[in-house]
Amino acid sequence: MKDSIKTFSALAGSMFLRWVVMIGFGCFMCFVGLLISIFLISNTNNSGYAGAGAGGVLSLITTFLYLFVIEFWSAFLLVSSLLFITLYFAIANKYTLNLSIYKVWQLKG
Repeated sequence: MKDSIKTFSALAGSMFLRWVVMIGFGCFMCFVGLLISIFLISNTNNSGYAGAGAGGVLSLITTFLYLFVIEFWSAFLLVSSLLFITLYFAIANKYTLNLSIYKVWQLKG
């Protein structure tokens, strides 16, 4: 019984550390992408004050459409950086779950 608890705690600690490293790397990359896109959008001559007076969802959508027309790659980097955070969570969960199942199967086999 004690061996099972030791094995579980070692495996859970290892998998948690791997999960935290993957999430940390993903969030860091998203943060860098956000900073780069905000810097590129703010240095554009044509962007003006897009979204400065945004008061609702419709004005937010039109602001993003306007940014996609003016600076496509910067706006794409901004939106993809915001969306990829959920992808990093899904990938980290899948990886750690698959690896932990493999390790349990390897130890019991």
